[in-house]
Amino acid sequence: MCTSNFGILRRMPWMRYSFDFKSKITNKRTSKFGISADDIGHKSLDTLDTSKLLTILGKLTEDDSSMESADWNLLYGTFYNKLKKDTKERDLRWSIVHTVKFLQNAAYVTNYFSRKSLPLDDLTEPIAFARTFIAKNINEVNDNELIRVIFSCSKGRFMSHGLVTKAFLTLLDNEVIQRLDTFQSLQILKILHSTITISNYFHDKEDNEYSKHPFGIEFTRCLSTRLLRMISHIGSIDMANFVTIMAHYGLFNKTLSEKLNKSFLKRLWGIKTMDPVLISALSLSMYGILGRKTAIFMLNSLESFGIPSYTSGHDPRFVNSLLFSLKLLEMCIRHNNVEVHKSLPSSNRLYLKKIRDRIAKCVDHRDLLYGITFNSRSLVSSLNDLLEHERRFDVFSFAPYIHGPYLMEICDPINKITIEFDEPWRFGHNEWLSSHLSHFHKMRRVHLENEGFKFIRVPNGLDTPKEGHKS
Repeated sequence: MCTSNFGILRRMPWMRYSFDFKSKITNKRTSKFGISADDIGHKSLDTLDTSKLLTILGKLTEDDSSMESADWNLLYGTFYNKLKKDTKERDLRWSIVHTVKFLQNAAYVTNYFSRKSLPLDDLTEPIAFARTFIAKNINEVNDNELIRVIFSCSKGRFMSHGLVTKAFLTLLDNEVIQRLDTFQSLQILKILHSTITISNYFHDKEDNEYSKHPFGIEFTRCLSTRLLRMISHIGSIDMANFVTIMAHYGLFNKTLSEKLNKSFLKRLWGIKTMDPVLISALSLSMYGILGRKTAIFMLNSLESFGIPSYTSGHDPRFVNSLLFSLKLLEMCIRHNNVEVHKSLPSSNRLYLKKIRDRIAKCVDHRDLLYGITFNSRSLVSSLNDLLEHERRFDVFSFAPYIHGPYLMEICDPINKITIEFDEPWRFGHNEWLSSHLSHFHKMRRVHLENEGFKFIRVPNGLDTPKEGHKS
């Protein structure tokens, strides 16, 4: 995925929300107690109480290098023994707080172990104990802690590894429904994020119906309906993110679309910055639910901010990040919302044409990789060797080419032929990102085909171009 701060994906609505579950630090010192990730395995942990040890566990999950060097057998074994003792001797509220924090820490560790194909033996017993303790005392778990537990089950793929039971997930499901009236709008949005299965496409054992929707589609519908009633209580960025959740679960309908359009109109009234308007417009237009009135309002707002200029003293990459996002919006309105585009006033259509005609300068290809995480240069080199044996390519001249907001790394712009690899979004992403990058790539292909380009799709193994994949 393009992770650059200037990349076009930076403004994608599925990437933006007002909350985060894990803060990042740059200091490898694990705490004020002077224990670092490098020497944690050589310190005596018996002298630390449960709180201090939990702090160390949390700091060690901040980066992969710390997680790799840590002795998790020693750490979790020590913590497990302390936690068992504390649940008998300490106050119940204290024990719940630390058990929930441990589950969240275990989610990051399990996720890391899974990515590295490491055994989970050291985690099985501690997580089972924490799960049982939470289940027995579920009525004492507050709303924020309940959200953390659900997030942990998804982030750590606990259900896929047999670390939690279906009965435990059903218990969490029922508890959320019972407390639904007590949750604030942002808490419901967090739960919706937490219930999205974070599983990797490389794990075939997770490819089953229950793993894909561990909390049930009806559960998601229920929370979405409730959040829709409270939609005015969250900001425009979170509203745009909510749209992507609805798209992820396929919950759009006419009533929902109309409600969302009206809500965006109210929320964006008087907004004084470009990003909230642009991200909101992208969220509605990318999924084809942008209303005419909303489109006119958003385009008028965007026009008032002006089209990014290279003479304003800004970094060209910053200007390009805005310009390519606007070009993407123009494409989405023109191809995904055809009737709306036809009905726009001439002033709005002229503004969109100006965006389309504006030429980008000093483009950094890293900002336009659209989710491809493998070494594209080596693959392009291998592909060139492959194509030498394909006579039908002799008359073509391939080179990187940009059309609108889209970079085609191997393209003949004269004959409008472009080559792409099969499903590049599957490489190294969780299900949430893979789902939206999949939509983005498919939408990109439709847009370019509508613009007259033809595609030849090549399998990622680079064996031979697939028959019938030439459009």
